[in-house]
Amino acid sequence: MQTPRRERIFGLPREDLLGKNHWELFPATVGTTIETEFRRAAAEQVAIEFENFYALWERWFEIKAYPTPTDGLSAYFEISPIARRPSESYTVRS
Repeated sequence: MQTPRRERIFGLPREDLLGKNHWELFPATVGTTIETEFRRAAAEQVAIEFENFYALWERWFEIKAYPTPTDGLSAYFEISPIARRPSESYTVRS
């Protein structure tokens, strides 16, 4: 992801993202659909795609994650172009 785009989505400069894992950067995602789906993708070694509302930022995200050979995940986030209410359900595709 290009730096300006990354900063727009996450609101953090590149230097603050490097060398950290998702849980360090976004502790509010522990116990959410994001954690459940990321852990499932890693355990089952499957690619996943889902939408999730991140309450802290009041935004819906389209999220794709792919297992890596080093027991990690490569995750890609996009701000969802579809306006929804926070209470609407999410979609999981794997």
